[in-house]
This record gives sequence, C-alpha cells and structure tokens, in this order.
Amino acid sequence: MFRITNVPRRKASASVLAVSERQALETLSRDEKTASRTLAQLKAKHEDMERTRERLRGEEETQRANKSEVCVLQN
Repeated sequence: MFRITNVPRRKASASVLAVSERQALETLSRDEKTASRTLAQLKAKHEDMERTRERLRGEEETQRANKSEVCVLQN
C-alpha cells in the first residue's frame, strides 16, 4: 500500500532525477555547440583545400603545356 511516509522520499528522488536530467541536457547542449563550431572549422578548411587543389591542377596543366613546348622546340 501507499504510505504517506514515502512521499518525501519520492519527492527527493524526483528532485534528484530532475537535477540529473537538467545537467545531462546542459552537457549535451555544450557538446552540440562544440561540435557545431568544430564542423564549421573543418568545412572551411575543406573548402580551402579544395581551392588549393584546383589551383594546383591548373598549375600542373600549365607546366605540362610548357614542357610540351620545350620538347617541341628542342627537336
């Protein structure tokens, strides 16, 4: 049966659980913000690397063309 003496204990347990859940939520929120910032930094770095790769590909094509011209002139 339900006893009145258990009510304070249950309220205390509920309060402890509520605090624990609130702390877990705050931790998740902080982790999400950190992950979001990290993702933004990684995206920016990735975009920079993609631009560098495209620039280097263009330079490679130019160098190959120059090399072909030099070979033709030498023959």
